[in-house]
Amino acid sequence: MKTFVIFILLSSLLCCSTQDKGNTFHDMDSINLSVDAVHKADSLIRVKQRLIGDSILRLSLNDALLNRNQAVEFYIDAYYRDKLPEDVFDLFNLKTLDIRFTRLGFVSERICNLKRLKELRITQSRLTNVDAVVCLDSLERLDLFRNNLSSLPKDFHRLRQLKYLNLSSNPIKGSFEFPPFIEELEMVSTDLTEFPRELCVLSHLTKVNLADNSELNAIPIEIANLIQLKYLNLSNTKITVNEIERLRRDMKNCEIVY
Repeated sequence: MKTFVIFILLSSLLCCSTQDKGNTFHDMDSINLSVDAVHKADSLIRVKQRLIGDSILRLSLNDALLNRNQAVEFYIDAYYRDKLPEDVFDLFNLKTLDIRFTRLGFVSERICNLKRLKELRITQSRLTNVDAVVCLDSLERLDLFRNNLSSLPKDFHRLRQLKYLNLSSNPIKGSFEFPPFIEELEMVSTDLTEFPRELCVLSHLTKVNLADNSELNAIPIEIANLIQLKYLNLSNTKITVNEIERLRRDMKNCEIVY
């Protein structure tokens, strides 16, 4: 069965002089713009749409909808776009949805239509609310890098298949209940002031990155209970050298970066 992978980039218009136009279009890939191109490799069809304008976005969405049973990945780089086309949520077999550089603000409840979604990336999109994602029972990877999230959904722990979570560059603070089977957690450059105690019961954790949390000043002794933890990054925090040495004594099988 052929698999459709849709790539879309909506970029701001490029201004160039007449004499430079030839070189600009010749090197279009290097500046993240290209004409529609279809590349076939074995059973995989990639539809690359790096382009400008809603009309071309609609065209590529229509193409995906015509093949909705085969479209499994959808990528949108939409500069300054504040609303996604509703048709995206009719691609019921999607396994990967990647959205970047938008002004969405929140995740539409229609995302619950994507029951087979395993990987969701919504990065640099000014999100303040992601409550709707808790309905994604099959989700394994969630990347929310560089948004405006200060808290997470009350029922966030319902994401029982989630293995990877990236909350880096969000003003996250306070406590919340993590999904129970997380293996990798990225919380670089947030507003944390202390290590989330809720992490100390996540026995499947293998990697935790808390670098660049400049106000992080305490680590609970219960962290030693995480016997599967192999990597802990506490660089650029207020954790003391003495505390780091204690952690290294108590967690001999864990690489602690400081």
